[in-house]
Parts: sequence; structure tokens; C-alpha cells
Amino acid sequence: MSTRNMITLPFLLLPFIFLGQSRSNKLKLNFHQKRIQHLYEKQKYERCITIGRNRNLSRENIDRVTYYYLALSYFRLYDNKKKDYLFDRSIRYLSYSNFNSNKLVNEIANHDTVLLNYIHEHLISLAKKESRFKLDKTKSKLKYANDIFNDSTDYLSVWLPPSPKPNVSKKINKKEKKKYLNIAQEIEDLFINGYFSSSSLSVYIKSKLNIHLNELQSNMLDKVAGFYGMSETAGKSHNQNVVNLFHELGYKNINDDETPWCAAFINYCAKQIGAKYPSGLRAKSWLSTGKLTNCPSPGDVIVFWRNSQKSSAGHVGLFISEDENYVYCLGGNQSDKVQISPFPKERILQYRKLTKK
Repeated sequence: MSTRNMITLPFLLLPFIFLGQSRSNKLKLNFHQKRIQHLYEKQKYERCITIGRNRNLSRENIDRVTYYYLALSYFRLYDNKKKDYLFDRSIRYLSYSNFNSNKLVNEIANHDTVLLNYIHEHLISLAKKESRFKLDKTKSKLKYANDIFNDSTDYLSVWLPPSPKPNVSKKINKKEKKKYLNIAQEIEDLFINGYFSSSSLSVYIKSKLNIHLNELQSNMLDKVAGFYGMSETAGKSHNQNVVNLFHELGYKNINDDETPWCAAFINYCAKQIGAKYPSGLRAKSWLSTGKLTNCPSPGDVIVFWRNSQKSSAGHVGLFISEDENYVYCLGGNQSDKVQISPFPKERILQYRKLTKK
């Protein structure tokens, strides 16, 4: 190589070196943060998530920059795959990043204004879509809109019709019992008031509806009821009770409460009462477990499709009741916790009766 070439080559490389380092150097990112940023910018989103989660969620460490790139990576995957849990994680990590108050993350976020505005708009759009039948999820999303984007707009007053004004001329009997449109709503109130902490859910349902439930249906209802209210833990910590579901089923490698756990929860409860359950963790695995039925009773398993009927994603829980448009399901990972939630009937795949091992 000539002396002239030896002198020229470093100068030719300088623009590319500075191009790759200028933003990171200006922001004073550490080695790990630069690595996470590089993976994201190279569109290696799954790799970015793997490394970011290993660092932020498995060690005594809170790195707001990593949370930020985790959030964007999850959203990029969601935008491609349209799986709800990916969007939920994206929003959660965006909240953890504190990009409005953390100076370093805020500087990074200034380069992503268009994307962040898009995420904000999509968050509001989903909240509006869910406001008709998943009000708790709507409120959760609007809280994120306020916490993350400082959007305190009262959307619910616009989306939901005003409640009819009470007839003031009618004398109100204070002893009059609350009227419920569906037994699921009544059961939910009883759970909230702690009634089933000392009473059997299955006995209450049999008495209230005057129906017969078999041994597996009764035992399953009571087993699931014992976990009512169990929820994921926000932040870097994880609810060990949720993690234990995976461990008890043989999945010792899962140590977080953010892996979708609706099937793990139902599988675990079925195992505890001596019923057959799938070996996998997909909700749709229940389509080949138990016995198909077209006449469900409380305590039967109900399987839903998620995203599309052909998608591998789904949801599973226990049938409680139904009305004209919705079926009410008691299950886990419903708005990140064990509770009763309504699901549109068009999303039902099958009802399955539990069978013994």
C-alpha cells in the first residue's frame, strides 16, 4: 500500500465512524445502552428485547434507556404481528422509561416524535374501541395516556352516553336489593366485598341458578375463585404467585409475570383438581383437551381466538354466564389479573367440559 493510500484511508473512514457514534456520544450512553440502541436501529427488535430484558428484569438494575428501547421494539413487533400483549408490554415499558422526566431518555425521544405520536393515537383508538365492553381496560389505557403523554382529556364523557337521570319523584327504598342484569356482575360484586373468601363459589352458583354442577365443574370454580384478584406486579418485580404457575407445570425457565399466563393459570388449576390439561402453554391447546360441548355450564372451559381465528394466539378461562352479545369468563391474565370479564360471542371457538386424568 502506498504512503498516499495509508494517509487517505483513515480520513475516508472518519465520516462513517462519527456517523455511527455521534448520537450516542452526544447523549453519553454507556456501552450497554449503545448496544441496545444499535440493535433497535438495525431493526433487530427481538434481539433487542432479549438482551434488554435480561439486563433490566433479571438484575437489580433500572435502566430507563433500556426500558425505552424495549417499549419501541415491542411496538414495532406489535405493528407487524398485531398481537395485543405486545402492545400492552410496549405501553408498560414506555411508562417505566419516564421519557418525559428523565433527561437522557427525553433527549432520545426527541428523535422519535412521529413514532411516539403514532403510539399515542393508537393507544386512544384502542381505548375507545374497548370502552363499550372492556371499561376496565379502557380506564387502564387512558391512565397510561395521562402518565406517559400527559393527555388528561376526559374521553369517557365523549365516548359513553350519559346515564339516565333518576326519577326523583320515586321514593327510594334503602333496603331494596341491587338489581343485576347478569349473575356474573353479582358474583363480581361479591368477590370485591370478600364474600367468597369464606363461602363456596360453586355452592352459590348452584343455589342461585338452581342447576347441577358435576364434581370437576364445582372443584374448578372453587379452585379458580381462590386466586381471584391475583395480578401482575408493575415494574421490575414479578408476582411470584404468577411465576409459580409456570414452575409447577414444569416451565422452570419462565421467571416473569409478563409471559401470557391465561393458559398456565387454567392448566395449573385443572392439575390441582385432578383434571386433564394440555402440556403446552397456548390457550388453543384446550381445543383438544376435555370434551366438546355446545351447552356450557359454569365451570366449563371456554376457548377464544385472538387477532384472528387462524392465529395461534388465543385466550382461555371458565364459563360463568352469557347475555345476547357477550359471554362472561372467569380467568387469569384478564387485564393482567384473575377476574370476571366479558368477551364478544363472535370470538368463541369452543366450550370444553373437564375430564378426569
